[in-house]
Amino acid sequence: MDLFLVIYVIIVGVATLFYLFWVGNKGIWGQLAARFPAKKTPEDLNKKNQKIESVSLIVHQKWRGDGWNIVLITLNESYICLSPSGILKYFVPTVFIPWSQVDEVRECKFFLQKKTELLIHNMDISVLLPYHYLALTKGKLAKQSNGNAKTPFS
Repeated sequence: MDLFLVIYVIIVGVATLFYLFWVGNKGIWGQLAARFPAKKTPEDLNKKNQKIESVSLIVHQKWRGDGWNIVLITLNESYICLSPSGILKYFVPTVFIPWSQVDEVRECKFFLQKKTELLIHNMDISVLLPYHYLALTKGKLAKQSNGNAKTPFS
């Protein structure tokens, strides 16, 4: 009985780690990470602007998406950084989305909760942030469209 329990725990642990790796690198998050790779590590960023929150990634016109509950969100003048925290940071890459690649920021409803939706340029993916980011993201996007901010990718 004890050997069965040990083997069961090992199999469940390996399957969980494989799932985290697969979803973070081959799923919707992986598509964002492939298009917007991280140029900096989260440790290089300004700590006072970071908060751990939940982020949802939704594919347009499909009932498909990913929900990430422990993501370090950093808003900067030139980009938004989404970095998994905890054990996820070892399996899931960090994403830097420049404001120039955000087409629109709007309010939306997601499972009866108000969210901030970022529409990504030339992708069928929406990034849903907590609602209190709506005013912040609209301000950053307005500065970017006026040409006052530079992206780390230019």
